[in-house]
Amino acid sequence: MQPCRRAVSEIPAGVSRWPTSSRGEALDKMQVSNSERQRVGELPDLMDRINALGVTEEYTAYRSRFRYWHQGSTVGSKGELGVGHTKTGKSGFGYWYPTMTAWKWRRTLSYWIAVSFFEGSLFFTMSCFLGCFPDRLGRLKFAVTTCGLVGGKLNFFLCTYLMCLETINLSNADHQHSSCNLDTVEDGKRNAEEPFMFWPFHGRTAVKKLKLLGAGPWPYCASVIYFLGVLVFGIGLAAEFVMVLPQLVSEWIVLISFTVGSIMFSLGGLFECLENKVFTTCVWDQGYVGALLNFVGGLGFTVGSVLAFLPDQAFASNFSYGVASALFALGSATMIIMWKDEQYGL
Repeated sequence: MQPCRRAVSEIPAGVSRWPTSSRGEALDKMQVSNSERQRVGELPDLMDRINALGVTEEYTAYRSRFRYWHQGSTVGSKGELGVGHTKTGKSGFGYWYPTMTAWKWRRTLSYWIAVSFFEGSLFFTMSCFLGCFPDRLGRLKFAVTTCGLVGGKLNFFLCTYLMCLETINLSNADHQHSSCNLDTVEDGKRNAEEPFMFWPFHGRTAVKKLKLLGAGPWPYCASVIYFLGVLVFGIGLAAEFVMVLPQLVSEWIVLISFTVGSIMFSLGGLFECLENKVFTTCVWDQGYVGALLNFVGGLGFTVGSVLAFLPDQAFASNFSYGVASALFALGSATMIIMWKDEQYGL
């Protein structure tokens, strides 16, 4: 459930870990004296201290960004000296993470998206498979099925909401230097940063920013359709806790809301597949596999919701939901692997 893997997959794997060369090789590229080479060679290696302080990732990110700037790959403002000779570097670290704050924000947000998606999928998987045997659960049926679904929905709500925030508040080096001028200009000064948006339905803003990145509208479309699907699923779960409703009314609310929510999840997976070109290529990288798993998982949800309308098909319905949830768990596992590889998606 991480829609824009393609855009970030343009970043070389492990881009924040630039290939390091020996000091001698680096110095050979520079016109320096032998005494300077000797002094540099005598400098102590501080990596052990950096590792002990627990700031290795921050240091690596800073080093990558500095090298990116030193190689002339930064984007200068209009009128700046030498701007015509700089490279945009749209596949480099500095393009996607122009500041340390942007890197930390994307990294933290992507972590919680992946983890909450994975935990929610596990809740659904266990609850649905246990729901296949209601007679053996006894008094624990409500606790391990309905309450388990509530836990999964809470995790899915957090995941999809953060996905919307990520796409709406996305920015990069180009966007920071020459964005849509959303900030007002007063006395010849412009605010340095755009306001952070918490409302998940700023569709125009999200699409505009994604267009600047060359990603297209699919990441936001997938995020918002997943979010709406979670909300619709929540209506059905809430109906099971409202005791004043007649049982027949409650059952129909659950059936209809679960069916609509499942269709929305299928559409979200479809938008992921379109973004990752699943139907036109055969790449089989992490983004490709994750999008395909989410799409098939959404279809499994839809099959389970349709089977729930049929009499004596409770086992088949719950089993279909369980298999689909397991596929979503595998899809979220690929997101965690991508996060560890510094591929944060959108």
